[in-house]
Amino acid sequence: MHKATIAALVLGALGLAASAGSIYFGFQSEMEFAREQGRSGQHGEEIWTGNTPARFEGELSFTSNYLVFIEETRDADVTLVGGDEDNRFIPCDSSDDPFGCGYYFQEGGANYRNLGWILIVDSGDYEVIFSGDVTGGSKVMIREVPTMSNGAQFVGLGCLGSVFSCLALLIGIIFAFTLKGNKALSEQVVYAPGSFDLGGQHDGPPNNN
Repeated sequence: MHKATIAALVLGALGLAASAGSIYFGFQSEMEFAREQGRSGQHGEEIWTGNTPARFEGELSFTSNYLVFIEETRDADVTLVGGDEDNRFIPCDSSDDPFGCGYYFQEGGANYRNLGWILIVDSGDYEVIFSGDVTGGSKVMIREVPTMSNGAQFVGLGCLGSVFSCLALLIGIIFAFTLKGNKALSEQVVYAPGSFDLGGQHDGPPNNN
């Protein structure tokens, strides 16, 4: 087998093994991160708190989801100004809620319940308005939950590595067939008429002498 073929196949196989390990390690890290969040009961990190009616202005990133909390016995309407189908607030009672609700949080002697999620695809500055609270003065809070930890980065690198590894294997397979075919052609001997002797007979005019 040609050296180039062997090199491509070995590189592809080693790359696939390393990529699989990276993806596995990344998923394990993400699961551990999620378990830590659940055990701590913190549900991310607080980035803002206020009292209704209230207004939050700040940068929101696609690398995080944002949990919105309110005092347990209160209710309010949440509006993401400038939002669209990709960047929006999803209330807990919405059928589009991908994560489910039922999250509760306690801080400073106050109990909070989850109102919904703010999902961001396009990072940038946004404004969140809290209104419609009949009682008024309710404590509200936004907490950031990262969606791209080190585990997600390992998964991404593993997926990218698997693509290049598959390409290397494909190149190795192509080399295996093309170089083998070229070798077979180079070993064929082509005989032209009159280029060899059969039984002492030679091509050419007879010798009358």
